[in-house]
Amino acid sequence: MLFDATGEGNNINLSPKVDEGYAFAINSLGQIVGYVAVWWSDFLVDETRAMLFDATGHGDNIEFEAPDDWGNAALSINNAGQVVGITHLTWFGIPMPHVTEYATLFDPTGSGHHVNLGGLGGNMSEAWSINNAGQIVGWGRDALGRDCAVLFDPSGGGNNINLNDVIPPTPSWRLWVAKCINDSGWIVGEGKNPEGRTRAFLLTPVSTDDFTLRLNVEPNDVGIDTTTPLPGEHISLKGRAIDLEARLFKSCPAVYHFNHWEGDVVDPNSSLTTVIMDEDKMVTAVFVASEPVCGDECHPILRGDLNGDCYINFVDFVLYSDMWMTCTHPDCD
Repeated sequence: MLFDATGEGNNINLSPKVDEGYAFAINSLGQIVGYVAVWWSDFLVDETRAMLFDATGHGDNIEFEAPDDWGNAALSINNAGQVVGITHLTWFGIPMPHVTEYATLFDPTGSGHHVNLGGLGGNMSEAWSINNAGQIVGWGRDALGRDCAVLFDPSGGGNNINLNDVIPPTPSWRLWVAKCINDSGWIVGEGKNPEGRTRAFLLTPVSTDDFTLRLNVEPNDVGIDTTTPLPGEHISLKGRAIDLEARLFKSCPAVYHFNHWEGDVVDPNSSLTTVIMDEDKMVTAVFVASEPVCGDECHPILRGDLNGDCYINFVDFVLYSDMWMTCTHPDCD
């Protein structure tokens, strides 16, 4: 269905000649791709057919033909008319995607000269998105049977990239599927975060236009959890503003407090500040510790220390004895 954007209900049925049709993507030229399902009986789908839909709704759709006994589906189209999706095996009219399926770059002419994009060593892969630069992302199963987000080699040469291999090893995410890539190379998808929960992820490419923030703390033994982001190197997009925070760090016998930032930050005297990444930057959070004194955070006054000198001794005993049997209760008046 091509929906009427005015909300008046003048929607267009893109697959009037079949029982089921699914539209998955549209490009800036109004070209729409998806697939139709052809039924062998009332209960069995004979095959699925990838389609470039006729946006007028007249049914003059272009089918991306699949090999005999195979079904396919188109999932994404870019402004150049390149289409990607899935080709999968059928068995007696029943789709068998768990037997084998592969990511496909379809021949936009409908002649069937498609490119098998391969996978990661397993028998399954799917192409979910293609951007205007021809970069293709999706999902593949590796030789160990693990689901992995993939950046595909559009030539079909098999030089596909497991995106789990190009992200920092910590924190330890597991990227399952890449669902979309934009023209800047940003990739979104699903994976498992370090806590084992399913979450959406965003990957941004590192390029020569990116800059490095080197964040330090001084003295360097105040602890690694004293700043956000953590001390160390951080890759940033050109021109990005990174928020910095410095926090109190307690490490007896000294108690460190934030004093100032060294480096090119917006406000060097505020524990909350910002650095603009217009070049490589090095920023240091400087902490200071006041001279230890009796009664500070690391040397509290104990309950038996009646004179507050951080010692419990005979002086406190004398004071205690001097107050022995002294009553401040109203009944004592």
